[in-house]
Amino acid sequence: GNKYNLAYAFSDAISTGIGWARIDMDYSRDFFDGDITVKHVSPLCLYFDPDSKEADLADCSWIMQRSFLSKDLLIALYPDQKDKIMGLEETEEMAADFQQSTTNTRRVNVLERWYKVPGKAYKIYVNTPEGIEEYDAKEPGEKLQYEAQYTAENVRMIGYPTTKIKIRTETDDGVV
Repeated sequence: GNKYNLAYAFSDAISTGIGWARIDMDYSRDFFDGDITVKHVSPLCLYFDPDSKEADLADCSWIMQRSFLSKDLLIALYPDQKDKIMGLEETEEMAADFQQSTTNTRRVNVLERWYKVPGKAYKIYVNTPEGIEEYDAKEPGEKLQYEAQYTAENVRMIGYPTTKIKIRTETDDGVV
């Protein structure tokens, strides 16, 4: 269960200096709210920005996870890339977590990379007779529509830095 996966990550942190757990949402049981899942990830499968200095990797610009997946699983994840996946070269490797496996299976080497992409977001605040209303905006120009509806002195906009995560999945033969 989830508590053992966290225990494995904690054990890795004690013995190797870093422990990893992957947090996901599982919607198979509850379509609307989902269940939080925690999976242990071997530190042998993960690589991160060597320029990162923070213990919690807050300054890390990228993280990469290496997995060995079957073509069937890759096709299930990326059905629109079926032809490309079928042409990938398979290698004989152990299971994706590099833990004990009784048999070696033919799998595809997959690298999943997470990149931080800096950006900016905006909040627009409008002083109305009912009180202050808050709106999300994608660009500064959206302020004009609120100023047209209300007066300019009742509209304020604040920009703040954001970080979005982009995911890129690659194989030895290219991007999936």
